Amino acid sequence: MIKQIWEKYQNLAIAKKMLVLSLIVSIGPILCILLINYQLSARVMREQTGELIQANLEQNAVNLEDLCRDYEKIVQGIYTDEFYTEELKPINRWDHNERYAAEYAIEQRLEDLCYNNFGILGIAIVGEHYDTCFYDTVTQSGESSFCFDFDKIRQGRLMARVTENKGMIYTPSIKKSQGEYESHNCIYMIHQLTDFSEYQKGPVGCIILCFDEAEMRETYGPGNVESNLSFVADKEGNVISFPLENWSPEKLEVSSGDQELDQEQLNDAALNYAKKYEILKGGRLEVRSMSILNGQFYVINIQDFDYAIQDFTYITMIIILVGLLTAILCVIFALNTAERVDGSLQPILKAMDKANRGDAQAHIEDKDIQGHEFVRISRHFNKMIQNIWESRRLEREALIREKNAEIKALEAQINPHFLYNTLDAINWLAVDREEYTISKMLTSLAALLRYSIHKSNEIVPLESELVYLRQYIHLQQQRMNYSFVCSIKADEELNSVRIHKMLIQPLLENTLVHGFPGKSGIDEIKINICRIALERMQITVEDNGVGMSRETVEMFNHYDYARDRIESSIGLRNVIARLKLYYGENSSFFVESDENGTKITMEIPCGDLEEKQ
Repeated sequence: MIKQIWEKYQNLAIAKKMLVLSLIVSIGPILCILLINYQLSARVMREQTGELIQANLEQNAVNLEDLCRDYEKIVQGIYTDEFYTEELKPINRWDHNERYAAEYAIEQRLEDLCYNNFGILGIAIVGEHYDTCFYDTVTQSGESSFCFDFDKIRQGRLMARVTENKGMIYTPSIKKSQGEYESHNCIYMIHQLTDFSEYQKGPVGCIILCFDEAEMRETYGPGNVESNLSFVADKEGNVISFPLENWSPEKLEVSSGDQELDQEQLNDAALNYAKKYEILKGGRLEVRSMSILNGQFYVINIQDFDYAIQDFTYITMIIILVGLLTAILCVIFALNTAERVDGSLQPILKAMDKANRGDAQAHIEDKDIQGHEFVRISRHFNKMIQNIWESRRLEREALIREKNAEIKALEAQINPHFLYNTLDAINWLAVDREEYTISKMLTSLAALLRYSIHKSNEIVPLESELVYLRQYIHLQQQRMNYSFVCSIKADEELNSVRIHKMLIQPLLENTLVHGFPGKSGIDEIKINICRIALERMQITVEDNGVGMSRETVEMFNHYDYARDRIESSIGLRNVIARLKLYYGENSSFFVESDENGTKITMEIPCGDLEEKQ
């Protein structure tokens, strides 16, 4: 073939040979330059687009996980609220005298939750015999349900499933449509409901929360589905959320049956899914994914790089066809465009890298950015980083202020040595005058002061705390002429468990100040400390005093310590605030009270704890 072309060239006239040679010499290098420029520019655009897509994928994953965690907190609030287990008891035992009142009470509480949390389609409480209380925001009713198919729930042996799985169960998206109601793709979150006072009996029911898949879709955004497709799938390959309206849930085609997929298998299945339905029509597709909720779901992104560079390819072909001058101008334009894009992206990517490494000063200057779109991206990025770090700063400052305020409220306000020396002098004066009862009381009081003032936020063995309590009770009994009796019962195996100091004493003081004298004639306090789980202990303080008002009980049971000044209180509110500061959501505080007395129940972890510095 080459030999024949060469022979034809040799047979041409000299003018034609010069013309061919001129064309080859002039056009050949231009074509090579255009080709090289095309390849380099396309590669740069692919790399930088890939970096932006990866950053966007990571942000989408964070947003989706935050959305799911918000719903999980709602479910957590239900299964940690004793109201639901108490109201479920007459339903589970089929007590017709109390059943309907309990169902109504649960339904009202669920209705409040639904209307206070946007995006929830319905919440249901299912008893151990599949008796159900629910509220459905689509039907706006607790009688008829759009979200829940209770026949399928019973047939699917839901209680057996939640008994085996103590964690949060997510279902694949299910398309629901009914009569005059708009269709929804529903996602269900299921968690067992356990009576913690009788946890050994297993779950007494379960919680089902239904939310709209559209909430997920709004979180990660549809984008441009012609070139960039993002959606959510679970570890079994079920498509959970998809960025197209009126889509129906389905499963990715995989070769591993119903087994869980690893990330590589899921990526391959997602790529085949996009090709099969011609969602992305380009030939060069690249898939990325990121897991959320400990591998429950995957956020998947498929990018069509051919689409991203198709305009650039078209311009390049025009350059080749229109000639040398146009080719040179287009090459210059392409190079300038690539440099402009690269120059605009680099400051953005560098700022993202700084923010990812924890740099609070990460910022993009408008003068370094060209192009309206990149300027908008940079401004949104700057505002987002500023809001994030400002939020973190305020949160840290609030925690530090509350911690310091609590410690200062419990620290002595005068020199402890002055108190000790003064008490010691009074003690010897009492001994000289043979006032031995007063001497004993002063010695006990000095011991109490040393214990309470020295490192008031210290973590000590429970045994030390009980010694302090007994001394405090003895002093109060002597001071009040033995007008009350107090008993302490604690499991010996808990003596070495370390807890924060003075968590129990304010409860006793509250009873002595506000609860006594009672109506029974014999004022009595009972303190009981026991283990209720492998790493959890319960502390109850019960009295037969005058009790609290209903409003006061509700205030303590729903006390928001973050909105109060704990340094202004050393009573029950201080105890609640310290529980939240020390143990967070791993602790609980509950008050029961009527005219016959008050019972306060605290639950805290009883594992090995290290003292906080």
